[in-house]
Amino acid sequence: MTSLIISIDIGTTSTKSTVFTTTGQALSSFYQGYPMTKKADGTATQDPETIFQAVLTTLKEALDFNNSRQHAIAVTFSSAMHSLIGLDKNNQLLTPVITWADSRSNTYAESLKMSPQGLAFYKKTGTPLHPMTPLSKIMWLKQEQTELYQQISLFTSIKEYVFYRLFDEHLVDYSIASGTGLFNIHTLKWDQEILAFLELTEDRLPQAVPPTTQLSQVNKRYQESLDLPDIPFILGASDGALANLGTNCISPEKANLSIGTSAALRYTVRAPLLHAAGETFCYLLDEGYWVIGGAANNGGMVIDWARQLAETDMSYETFMAKVELIPAGSDNLFFHPYLSGERAPIWSGDIRGSFTGLALSHTHAHLMRAVLEGICFNIADIFQALNSLTASPEKVCASGGFSHSSTWKQLMADVLGQPITFPQTHESSGLGAMILALKSLNLISDYEESSLLAIFQQDSSEDIVIPIEANKQVYSKQLWKFQQLKELTKQQTIILTTQ
Repeated sequence: MTSLIISIDIGTTSTKSTVFTTTGQALSSFYQGYPMTKKADGTATQDPETIFQAVLTTLKEALDFNNSRQHAIAVTFSSAMHSLIGLDKNNQLLTPVITWADSRSNTYAESLKMSPQGLAFYKKTGTPLHPMTPLSKIMWLKQEQTELYQQISLFTSIKEYVFYRLFDEHLVDYSIASGTGLFNIHTLKWDQEILAFLELTEDRLPQAVPPTTQLSQVNKRYQESLDLPDIPFILGASDGALANLGTNCISPEKANLSIGTSAALRYTVRAPLLHAAGETFCYLLDEGYWVIGGAANNGGMVIDWARQLAETDMSYETFMAKVELIPAGSDNLFFHPYLSGERAPIWSGDIRGSFTGLALSHTHAHLMRAVLEGICFNIADIFQALNSLTASPEKVCASGGFSHSSTWKQLMADVLGQPITFPQTHESSGLGAMILALKSLNLISDYEESSLLAIFQQDSSEDIVIPIEANKQVYSKQLWKFQQLKELTKQQTIILTTQ
């Protein structure tokens, strides 16, 4: 049997461990979900112990699968970004996982964005100023949870907490570190100016190391309970950066688009590229690759909201059928889908959604189509911001829940104005982590090595959606209107949030 690599993806809603061959074939995956605690004040937290146990459970299931334990040569990791955990001097938990979705630090993020330091910090870190970031969360903790803040000896994040539990070491990979707002993506070190601004010393942060870093000698307790073979654990990287690697979007000629509950559009480049107004992110994959892009809060969750608002039992299929009844452009009705604030390209926790241009002639179906168009326009807005930094990609590879809807796929291609390719792969972040492991194990020398082409060609079936020319022309004009109305929406936010 061929050698195996177990890839563990620590996500927002579940952890998934996948058994891969070193030729990229996913043999089996094992999942364990967990809840998020959400409150009206913006709280969005999770229990670190529950997530750690999910890692152990799914790893054991992967090792038990078809005698994988005997053929595994490494365990590698992918993880969601922007989480924050506080530990005391004895490395005991003082906080839950404060996730990327937690918005309690919004006031501090907005204040920093408006300050002279804001854009300068972005240019150092590539991290837009937003309540998702550990930078903003630490500012909030320091001012509003002062006693707790003073008890925190170390600020870490969920993957790093898992590694601490397994190896008793505090390490963070460059990729996850680059999403904190504290890490300089040019020097690959914690930024001393930003730490001084926070009055935070470097010894209260994990040591930043390359994503290919290997650890061995797992804590004896877990070594025995998992019956672990003597194989390295590879620190890994962020799920977004690894998704680009796992879909072979490893150059700016290829973009990776993912739309599920939320959405993200990313390109991989060989040097940092930063937006003049801070509208896009620039995170690390590893020492030689950066991932530029924009993530949007409002993807499929907005459709779920519209369906529930219209009819408590409206199906997804009924929603799309209504969309099909209305011509492109929704008869000049616009929807800005910022129902849960927005990340790219606005980066505001305060902004809210709105319909613009409502008339008596508009029907319920018009509203449904405008909702879907609004989600797509927002992604196209990110697309244009990225294309101001580098040439427009020759190929857009897409994945996520929206790929199950022919209506949504066509509308997205029409709004972007170029073909979208839907590869038949469902393990992009996990596969990216496996490829990173190949590099760590010296089985490949570079992510663009020709030998990797076989991994991406083994399942060459893909669906390509071509824009409808007439719709493309309509949306080209409508996107400009959407962007102009977005500026008015930002001004309305100021009015709504003024006391």
